[in-house]
Amino acid sequence: MKYTISNELYLPVPPYKEQVELVDFIRDFTARNKKLEVTIAKQIATLQSYRKSFIYECVTGKKQVWEGEIEKMN
Repeated sequence: MKYTISNELYLPVPPYKEQVELVDFIRDFTARNKKLEVTIAKQIATLQSYRKSFIYECVTGKKQVWEGEIEKMN
């Protein structure tokens, strides 16, 4: 289907049904991405909290890290 803007310019426009399908796909895609964004943000916040807790425990002496444990991590 063509849509005429002027006598010299034609803009191709997909059929209405295809337009609706595209809009639905984009909405679903956007919703899934938003859910992923929220999930990742929660995971980052959790990891930051664990990191702060771990650093606090190491600094206060509640947790000790030995050289052997560090080598296992690498």
